[in-house]
Amino acid sequence: MAVNYKNSVPSVTTGHVTFPASSNKTGTIDIAAGETSVIGTNTLFSSELLVNGWICDIAHDEIRKITQIKNDTLLAIDHPFSNAQVAATLVYIEPSNSVDLMVVFAGDGGTIDGVPVPANVGISANKSGRDMSGEKDFVDPVIVNATGTSAFLFQLK
Repeated sequence: MAVNYKNSVPSVTTGHVTFPASSNKTGTIDIAAGETSVIGTNTLFSSELLVNGWICDIAHDEIRKITQIKNDTLLAIDHPFSNAQVAATLVYIEPSNSVDLMVVFAGDGGTIDGVPVPANVGISANKSGRDMSGEKDFVDPVIVNATGTSAFLFQLK
């Protein structure tokens, strides 16, 4: 298979996924309703996660930024999730270097972060026109639900 050395990453999904892609990490997490402290069980926060990375509740279309990693079993997020998490799978997205994310749904459309999007309409989030002379500012990840249809995903780094 050829290696893509370009700064663009196209893909297609037919599921309920994060964009950019997420991965499951070691252990489970508990987060009380209204809290920003995340308590891990058998987790490896210090070695598997990074500050400014993201944890996800895909079922409820929510993503939260990690603001502090205190140790392997305790971290802080920027805002509480809407629902408590009990022994939840730790779904993680690495800090992104995306300057543009674009999603186009086929069929009956889909959702982005729980918001309905019609078919054949391109939705784009970008920061490519921003001043990059200082610290880079990248596009936050999203949750795409293309269940029952398909979505074209395009990431520009």
